[in-house]
Amino acid sequence: MTDQTPPPAAAAATPGLEAATLAYLHHLGRALVAADLWVGLPQGDGDGLPMALLPRAIARFGLQLRHLKGQRVAQIVPPCLLVQKGGGVVFVHSVDAKGDQFAVQDPAKDSAPQPISRMDLAALSAGEVVYFIPETEALTEKHAGTTARRHWFWGHFGVIKARIFDVVLASAFANILAITVSLFALQVYDRVVPNQNEATLWVLASGAAAAIVMEFFLRVSRAMLIDRAGRDIEIAVNRDLFQRLIDMRLDRRPMPPGALVNTMREFSSVKEFFAVSAVGVVTDLPFVLVFMLVIFAISGPLVAIVALGAVLMVCLGLVFQARMRRLSKDMLGANTAALRILTEASYGMEMLRSHNAAHWFQRNWEEVAVLNALKSSEHRRLSATLSFAAGALQMLTYISVVTGGVYMFFGGLLSVGGIIAVSILTSRTLAPVVQLSSIISRWQNTKASLEALEGIATAAVERPAERSFIRRTTIQGHLMLRDIRTAYPGVEGVQLVLPQLEIKPGRHVALLGENGSGKSLLLRILAGLYEPLQGTYVIDGVEARQIDPDDRRRAIAFLPQDPRLFKGTLRENLSVGSAHFSDAQLIEALEFAGLGRVVSTTTLGLDLPIHDGGEGLSVGQRAAVGLARLYLQDPALVILDEPTAAMDTRAETAFVKRFATWLQGRGCIIATHRLALMDVVDEVVVLAEGRLLAAGPKDEVLARFTAPATAAKPSEARA
Repeated sequence: MTDQTPPPAAAAATPGLEAATLAYLHHLGRALVAADLWVGLPQGDGDGLPMALLPRAIARFGLQLRHLKGQRVAQIVPPCLLVQKGGGVVFVHSVDAKGDQFAVQDPAKDSAPQPISRMDLAALSAGEVVYFIPETEALTEKHAGTTARRHWFWGHFGVIKARIFDVVLASAFANILAITVSLFALQVYDRVVPNQNEATLWVLASGAAAAIVMEFFLRVSRAMLIDRAGRDIEIAVNRDLFQRLIDMRLDRRPMPPGALVNTMREFSSVKEFFAVSAVGVVTDLPFVLVFMLVIFAISGPLVAIVALGAVLMVCLGLVFQARMRRLSKDMLGANTAALRILTEASYGMEMLRSHNAAHWFQRNWEEVAVLNALKSSEHRRLSATLSFAAGALQMLTYISVVTGGVYMFFGGLLSVGGIIAVSILTSRTLAPVVQLSSIISRWQNTKASLEALEGIATAAVERPAERSFIRRTTIQGHLMLRDIRTAYPGVEGVQLVLPQLEIKPGRHVALLGENGSGKSLLLRILAGLYEPLQGTYVIDGVEARQIDPDDRRRAIAFLPQDPRLFKGTLRENLSVGSAHFSDAQLIEALEFAGLGRVVSTTTLGLDLPIHDGGEGLSVGQRAAVGLARLYLQDPALVILDEPTAAMDTRAETAFVKRFATWLQGRGCIIATHRLALMDVVDEVVVLAEGRLLAAGPKDEVLARFTAPATAAKPSEARA
């Protein structure tokens, strides 16, 4: 089975495959729902699972696919999936001892397997059978107790392993044919020239020309094989890296966002090094010995000069490895800093202008530019030195071989043809070694990029492969926090301390407090974006980390103060990749958020273009798009951070009325400073300096903080 997957847009849904796959997995002891199959997959436009994505869907469960075509019913060994002539898929549960009666389940029609005769099944079968086979790594981990998961990068090199024989065979023939040119020179100068035999000359020339043409096509074929393998590796690793990136725990990111972006860009150089350059050189290196044996057969001791030249070239590259490693790390860090400054300046252009901060950004940019230029210049100078030194050693070796050959000619130990043949073979022998020297000089740069990518690939993720989560298709929203002591990622000390806080289902709670009191941090913990460093967070009696993340997000929706919009259309930003929302639902959501009139008066409507970060929309309109997303999600509990901060008084009043109606039957937690939103809540939680100051019914808590006799600070009373 290969790792190749066509683009999601090209992968059409296979009727019945999703339901049949779930039935097969349930038979294997894995009780799953459809959402489990789609974890880590690109959501297509179809209504079901495409066959092209099935290998990736079941790989998460330690299974691999075996897809056989041209199978007769007599060859079927249940359990398996069977493709029907009409294109649908059914689950073949079992077969009787005689092989005449099958138990087949069509999940779209039947809830249990139904009996069907072999003749009837043969009439339905398209000859395609799919088996789910346990992966060796998964079995090893389960029964031997050792982790044998494949490496995020090296594990995909099975594509090259499958083609390595073809690559080596092409290299072998190409290098053997290359020897013919040197033998051509040997025969011409030792046989043809002394005898002036034109017929032999043309025969030899024709053979040598044919060998050169064949070598050309073999090397082109080898390059194509390597390129195809490299392409497959690039697609697979890029896919897995991005999946790990978006599954990464937000509170455990190994580096800032700018560094993540730059590190992901570095993969192209890593891929090119291993999957293209290194493979070609490695497959050519063994034939250096073959060339040396031919040189030894022709000239004897001259092979020692060639071997010495090759060793000196390799040693030259190894000598500067420590310096190259230091430069590579410095360059990676400088490139990351430059990308961060460029991103901040591009997205913060308004702030840069309004606060007259251009000189500060300019200074930082010039400092990083100078650092980048100096380190890059030093790296290029060192690489050029190694390259030129390797070239010089190659020429010195060539001269030494010719000189030694002349002395052997004087002694009658070597002919003129032998000198020419050995000189040609010397160039051929040292060519892979020169390439190896170049690869050695690039290795440290590739190693630095690989180490940075390792940080992304091994970062803590929200859904570890070894975890099996509890499914909760319905969440009531009973939240309980106990003994919470936590802080924002990367911050030393404790920013939020909560001995105990309970929020009952269906309650509408306002979270009040001054800036920096810990409101936003608490909201992110409640939404599952961050995990508390200490303490427990329980949802409906179950520790939050045990519940499947998709179920948590489906039932508990979080809306930050500044929702992020993406490049695309308004329709795409509302549905965020989901294709099951109708235009009527999208318009209804926009009406709820207060954007209905804006969309109805534009000629583009739902196809209104949205630029990076929501450029082209006001801050209030961006917030409204976020509210419309919330409406479409239809959660049991909503968590909002200053949802009306960007609205004017009139728009806020109108929205609060719609919001109060929509909240009926669902819970909400709102961090706000706006009095209008207090009309929709019935409980209040007050935080001060990261500590819980009060919690309870709205009237009681507000009375406590507004009564004249209270000892609360003025700022607390304002909260």
